[in-house]
Amino acid sequence: MLFLKGGWELDESKKEAALRETIEEAGVRGIVGGKLGKRSFKSKTHDTFYEGYMFPLLVEEQHEFWPEQNVRQRTWGTAIVDERI
Repeated sequence: MLFLKGGWELDESKKEAALRETIEEAGVRGIVGGKLGKRSFKSKTHDTFYEGYMFPLLVEEQHEFWPEQNVRQRTWGTAIVDERI
């Protein structure tokens, strides 16, 4: 499960921003699903809160190299899915 943070540009949708962020921060590409929800978080550098939107991603490609690989580590795990949702 990825919980990436990043903003969206004025010329892109939230889903398009989510796709861009997954490539930049995790080096993966896939299909973005419907919005799961949103969360509020405090900026590490500013004394302000932001809203983040969460989307599921069905990963279709994993890149060997990606823009932020020198500052982030990609680790795969097992997700537990509640079928009642």
